[in-house]
Amino acid sequence: GLTLEREPTGKIIKKIVIVRENMIASIDPWPRWLNFIHVKTRDYIVRQELLLQPGQEWDQKRVEESARNLRNVSTLATVRTVACQSTKPGYVIWLVVTKDVWSLKISTDFQLVGTVLTTLGLFPLEDNFLGRRKQLGLEFSVSQLDLSNFSVNNQWTLGQFYYDPRLG
Repeated sequence: GLTLEREPTGKIIKKIVIVRENMIASIDPWPRWLNFIHVKTRDYIVRQELLLQPGQEWDQKRVEESARNLRNVSTLATVRTVACQSTKPGYVIWLVVTKDVWSLKISTDFQLVGTVLTTLGLFPLEDNFLGRRKQLGLEFSVSQLDLSNFSVNNQWTLGQFYYDPRLG
């Protein structure tokens, strides 16, 4: 229901509208039920990267820099920012549209020598935990797994990690 504002320069930002698109669109080949298990990046995470706030004057360079900041967020696939007309003269509405990438990843590592799996590693990682741009991961590894009798001849490890890019 918004209309594009062709001349936003010099106008005041009345409000910022953030639209978070579903990860799987109707034209995508993937099943749309995947959208229900994927948590979209939260509004406040998007707002953290914006260099202008409501009440400030529209500054095209800062708007473009805000879009660059959002494009540097690895969990966002698409970012689009535009000025829209406001019902109040002299004001604009800043529309920010984002679309996430699939953020759950599983990496593996293995090496097989005969019937002995000398190395097996599984590393699931959620790159956007609860839509908050935090990483949460697990590590499971086994060394010297004999597949002929399913015995571990050396060791196995289980670990976890958490990473917050804004912490510290």
